[in-house]
Amino acid sequence: MDQKLKEQEALLREGFQEDARRLESEIRRLQQQSEEIQKPSWIQSALDVLADVAPFVLPGFAGKATGVVSSLVRRMF
Repeated sequence: MDQKLKEQEALLREGFQEDARRLESEIRRLQQQSEEIQKPSWIQSALDVLADVAPFVLPGFAGKATGVVSSLVRRMF
């Protein structure tokens, strides 16, 4: 993305407005994609809640096992 910003700046200095606008649009698209990738998925959010609640709701070993399994699965996502 930094390279694209440098390219855009150079094009603006040279007077290539159309190319600069095209690059600006591409930069915005890349930023949006980056933000989407960084957002946690609903699966990850659900597993977080499950891992937090399971040890308190389920008795004994079942609660601990559910917490451990959901923690392992959470790491995969």
